[in-house]
Amino acid sequence: MEILEAFVTVAKVLPQLLEKDDIAIWATNREKFLIFDRYGRFKIPIEAGDALTPGGTPDVVLKRGAKISRNVPPEVYGIVCKTVAVPVEGGVLGLSYSIETEEELQGAMGRLLQDAEAISGSSSTIAAKASEMTDFMASVKGVLGT
Repeated sequence: MEILEAFVTVAKVLPQLLEKDDIAIWATNREKFLIFDRYGRFKIPIEAGDALTPGGTPDVVLKRGAKISRNVPPEVYGIVCKTVAVPVEGGVLGLSYSIETEEELQGAMGRLLQDAEAISGSSSTIAAKASEMTDFMASVKGVLGT
């Protein structure tokens, strides 16, 4: 139970340490949430003292005895986030944090790559046409004898 108690103590400063505004930090024993602190835009209807939900992340971690890390769609918590939870002696420690910025960045990078490919394709086409034009002009000069 020492790990759970230490986590509960440290949980209040984790948002500052992780530099995340949208974050939820939680710890459970085998039956209920010991803490459930949310910061920022999280809309999670869980409170300390609430029973674990069958099939919920803590329940799954306890049954598997293994870490879970997964992206969670905005329908669940109100924002796109990643949830990470690990089993510890006597329960589960977890946190969820916004990955909206990362998702937006990945989308922008994807669009940028598509644009670069399109430009590259256009540049290749222009270069090929210029080469064809040079060849054509050379053949015209040859025909005209100049």
